[in-house]
Amino acid sequence: MRSLHPLLNKFADDYGSQVTFIFIYILEAHAADEWRVDSINTEVNQHKNIQDRAQAAQVFLSKFPLCKNITFVLDNKHNEFNEIYSSWPFRYWIINSDNTLRAKMMCKNIDEADIGPLEGFLRMFKKLGSRGT
Repeated sequence: MRSLHPLLNKFADDYGSQVTFIFIYILEAHAADEWRVDSINTEVNQHKNIQDRAQAAQVFLSKFPLCKNITFVLDNKHNEFNEIYSSWPFRYWIINSDNTLRAKMMCKNIDEADIGPLEGFLRMFKKLGSRGT
C-alpha cells in the first residue's frame, strides 16, 4: 500500500507549474467523539468552531507535511465546501479556472491511494501545456 501524501506532494511538484493544488481540510470523518473507528488512531474531536478546525489542521500538517506547491485551506464553519461537493470521505476534484467541474475521483481508502485517474489527467493536462485550477 502507498501512503497518500507523498504521492500528492510528488504530483504537486511535478505538475505545479501547470495546475493549482488546493488541499481543503474539512470536518473529521472519524472524530473521537462521534464515529470513532478503533483502527484509525485519532484523538481529534469533531470541530465545534473554526478554531478547533484550525488546531486539528495543524496537527494534521505536523503528521502529513505538504509541499510548497499545495495551498492548504480550511472549509468554513458551516462546512460549505463539503456540503456542496460531498467531499467526504476523501476525494479529488479537478475544476477548471472557469469553475467547471472536470473530474471527481475517490481513493479506495486512505491507506491505498488509487490515484491513477488523477495522474492520467495530470499527464494529459501537462501535454496540453495549459494552465488550470
